[in-house]
Amino acid sequence: ILGIGIGGTPEKAVLMAKESLMSHIDIQELQEKAASGAELSTTEALRLELFEKVNALGIGAQGLGGLTTVLDVKILDYPTHAAPKPIAMIPNCAATRHVEFELDGSGPVELTPPRVEDWPDLTYSPDNGKRVDVDKLTKEEVA
Repeated sequence: ILGIGIGGTPEKAVLMAKESLMSHIDIQELQEKAASGAELSTTEALRLELFEKVNALGIGAQGLGGLTTVLDVKILDYPTHAAPKPIAMIPNCAATRHVEFELDGSGPVELTPPRVEDWPDLTYSPDNGKRVDVDKLTKEEVA
């Protein structure tokens, strides 16, 4: 996830970039809105443009190549003077997990981890992928 803060002071821009990472992953809803022909705000259009262009780079998760480099692009903005126009970007790790819960005073939060059985079975073959040992990864294999 890319968090982007635009405007305010430089400190405000960085804070907004960080705060934006905490919002829902909703790029699919934005893509559906665009596909329906609905009018997009400037920020929504920028989110979609960055999402498409970053994923088109082919960097992939952990820089090992692939079709998905970012899951979402989040942007918060704030009024600012046009001359300095601070912009901050914070890339969030692919391992970040999102969970929502509500503290109501009834006791501790109990979060149930996902069941291993719910994950898809992955099989590797020369046709659909390559198993990589990241401890012994060479420049030739990355290329």
